[in-house]
Amino acid sequence: MTMKSNRRLTQAERTEISDNRMLEAAVRLIVEHGPAATSLKEIGMLAGYSRGLAGQRFGSKDRLFAFVLRRVGETWLGHLKQATENLTGEEAIHRALDEHYRFCVEAPDQVRAFYTLWFESVNAGSELAEIIGNKTGCSRARVTVRLQRSRQVPLRRSFALRSLVLSTTGWPIHRTLKRPAPFMRT
Repeated sequence: MTMKSNRRLTQAERTEISDNRMLEAAVRLIVEHGPAATSLKEIGMLAGYSRGLAGQRFGSKDRLFAFVLRRVGETWLGHLKQATENLTGEEAIHRALDEHYRFCVEAPDQVRAFYTLWFESVNAGSELAEIIGNKTGCSRARVTVRLQRSRQVPLRRSFALRSLVLSTTGWPIHRTLKRPAPFMRT
């Protein structure tokens, strides 16, 4: 027999729970209806809260979408860092590509929502452009550093290889966006 804890959740714990539920709701609505047709009211209600909580918490759709980008991006980067820790050169590149593919397979809705918002960020006046710019710059820097640490890749080739590596991730992204159903490894 298990004993139920009588401890009340702290405000920070309740906020974390509601943020996670709103993240799941936002991802689902972005994937099903697109960013333009997704509203803060629907996100709050789908998450199981009042229709005003998402608006009160985030203030605007762009801020909520920025939250989605940060959360999904941080999750993916956490997996990537863990998978490539202490690796350099081609081994790091292969492991990073495998991890990116794995994330596309294991969290297709998050990937689809992330890249849908990423491409949405090119719209004039979008608050998302700065977040996307920071994530892209971090990715380029990480790949360049890993290549330069490796004795396998001369410095002059590392920039060309970096471009190749970063462009290679486009295939699983495109496939995930085009076909929302999870795809299997062939």
